[in-house]
Amino acid sequence: IYYDLNYNNDNPLVMLAQDNKMLSIDGSAMLVGQALRSFSLWTGLSQEFGPVYERVFGDRSKTGSGI
Repeated sequence: IYYDLNYNNDNPLVMLAQDNKMLSIDGSAMLVGQALRSFSLWTGLSQEFGPVYERVFGDRSKTGSGI
């Protein structure tokens, strides 16, 4: 498993891990999770993870990067 906290689309280390058939995860899920937690602490409101993640990053999970 390769986990990289960067969340850019063209991360060369994530791509290298994928090329070597490793499960690779970028930091996009952690970024959204932290943002949702901060939003909740500041406003008292909550949002679902999935729609926010998709709005920000699209559906990366089907391309091998992301979660």
